[in-house]
Amino acid sequence: MQEIDIVNIKKRAKYVIFKRKYYHIVFYFFYYFIKSLYWIIKIATFGIISILTSALLFPLTIDRARKYIKIFENTNKNINTNFYYLKHPYISIKRIFFKLLLNIITFLLSLIFIVPGIWFYFNLFPLPYVIAENPDMKLKDAFNISINLTKGRLQEIIFLYMSFLGWFILSILSLGISSFFSWHYFECSKCLYYIELKKQYNYLKKAQTTLLDF
Repeated sequence: MQEIDIVNIKKRAKYVIFKRKYYHIVFYFFYYFIKSLYWIIKIATFGIISILTSALLFPLTIDRARKYIKIFENTNKNINTNFYYLKHPYISIKRIFFKLLLNIITFLLSLIFIVPGIWFYFNLFPLPYVIAENPDMKLKDAFNISINLTKGRLQEIIFLYMSFLGWFILSILSLGISSFFSWHYFECSKCLYYIELKKQYNYLKKAQTTLLDF
């Protein structure tokens, strides 16, 4: 397993933000401003409120993951980014309940066994990206692929998240004003990291690349 250079991932994310300007200023300012306020509430309630809200917003999270993938990957694959979750309400409801179940499991593990809860939370970060690229895939299969993609990389993923801790604190202290850059920077970095994970997984599992169908 080859280590992924997190520092280089973040440099590439900055390049996208400043040079290519893949964002709409007004939309993203309000979006990340609201998201920062949500994180303040989330911290104040010790994460309990996120069990429900992150599940309800999961279809939107998948839709946004789909948009980032379309930006960063030069692919001929047709990735529908036009409000897929609204066009397929039944599928979106299934995904909401699935994410709610995962959130409950994560919360219980964190209460009883802190380390397994942390492992479960961080190793599921690729889930919306996997579902975004494979909308017809069964949710349990997307879950298994997410675990396989991040296998043995917990320390690396935690380093990626913790490297943005200063930005998160700044967003809270500025009541979301700095989030226009920081959250977009974070999302770009996560997507680029996912793409690197996918490349390495397919390289190491050439005999099983049909599993991912990327």
